[in-house]
Amino acid sequence: MFCTIVALAMFFLCENHTMAEAQCTAAKGKTTCITEDLLEMLMNIKDQRAQVSTMRPVFFVFLKSSSTYSGSMVYKFDDVRTNIGNGYNPDTGVFTAPKKGIYQINCVISGLPNIDVYYQVMRNDAVFGHGTTSKGLYDSSTNVWIVELVKGDRVYIQHRNGARKFHTNLHSYFGGYLL
Repeated sequence: MFCTIVALAMFFLCENHTMAEAQCTAAKGKTTCITEDLLEMLMNIKDQRAQVSTMRPVFFVFLKSSSTYSGSMVYKFDDVRTNIGNGYNPDTGVFTAPKKGIYQINCVISGLPNIDVYYQVMRNDAVFGHGTTSKGLYDSSTNVWIVELVKGDRVYIQHRNGARKFHTNLHSYFGGYLL
């Protein structure tokens, strides 16, 4: 990988040799200037990698597909808007913590007219909290949980009553981030 970076850097420097020549003085040789530019580029790449590795995990997903949920089905929020750290899996509906820390987990579930929806947030297959929408006209339930997770912990929203459909199309969502 290092050889690839060096090769790309050398290609970039050769393509932009007029800029490198303009910055060189008579006291410096062309090779010294190119070497300095290459080192500067490599240090910038290292800094960018360090920034990426310190990014905090964040996910925010909507439920766009209308499905009927029953029993203890996991809600599979399928419209992924943000997934920094790749912790959320839309195929399973599960967020897996990529880092240890305190997370804020939130969701909004919007019911359809005259339908109540009961759900629960799960952490590693254990109930962490509950949510309910009432049988009103598009009533919704908004919940926010603060939870300590270790790397690999799984968090998801699970149905907990009879067969129900609820409002999708950007009305019901699930999200979280490392504080």
